[in-house]
Amino acid sequence: SRRDPELPSPEEVFFEDILKKNYDESFAYRFLYQLRNYVQHCGMPVGNVLINAEKDSSVSGGKRVTVSVVFDRDTLLNRFKDWKTAKKSLLEMPAQFEVSPLLQELVFRLGIIHFQLNEKLFPDIEAEAALINQMHSEVREADSRVVVLDVIDHADEAVDLQIIDLPLIQAQQIFKDRRIHWNGKKI
Repeated sequence: SRRDPELPSPEEVFFEDILKKNYDESFAYRFLYQLRNYVQHCGMPVGNVLINAEKDSSVSGGKRVTVSVVFDRDTLLNRFKDWKTAKKSLLEMPAQFEVSPLLQELVFRLGIIHFQLNEKLFPDIEAEAALINQMHSEVREADSRVVVLDVIDHADEAVDLQIIDLPLIQAQQIFKDRRIHWNGKKI
């Protein structure tokens, strides 16, 4: 039985579900999603840039400089009426609020989405990454490399051989991604 091309695939449904879940759970996600619309209709958001310099002998130059971008909640609300589900939480924000923590949470949320998609679309990825790491650890000589030999058959009975280096860096990253923590919770 063929799938109706007009209907979303199970993968598309899964993707939409995890986007919705993260949107619903995170003010940062909702706010920054709607901020894109704000910028399109109202221009760059009005706010302040705060620059702070403190003596710090542990950094080059002996001074630590931090820059914070701060938005004015009331200006955002007055200039744009279509905050949708972000409005309630935006009303609860301080009159002046820093954007950086919201951006950090959004990046974290996007990482969760990426991680969940990989789990769904590539369920064997961890085992495959372990195999790549194991093979690479067995070949330690500097002049050696671990490769996959791919045989490509063609309709005209010709055969191509393709040498593909194993994606060691990507395999190692998979294990690093497994150790991501946010607020003490492992994802």
